[in-house]
Amino acid sequence: MDREVRRVIVQLHQRWIETLVQYPEQGMGFQLVDVALENGDIVQGVRVYNSEQLDWPENLAPISSEDIVEIALTRKA
Repeated sequence: MDREVRRVIVQLHQRWIETLVQYPEQGMGFQLVDVALENGDIVQGVRVYNSEQLDWPENLAPISSEDIVEIALTRKA
């Protein structure tokens, strides 16, 4: 039986909210984004609700909005 990954909601800084509101939604009230972090990690396909709440997987190292250096829409393969 697969275990569901728990999530942590990270409130995004206004800078990222202003960026994300310019992008289209990919579902009802959410976008899928790639998140580049200060430490060089890039996490792909992270859900953002209402352009302001990042749905961060709990199994990854905790982050804050200040750890983010870039956010872009996830590109379809």
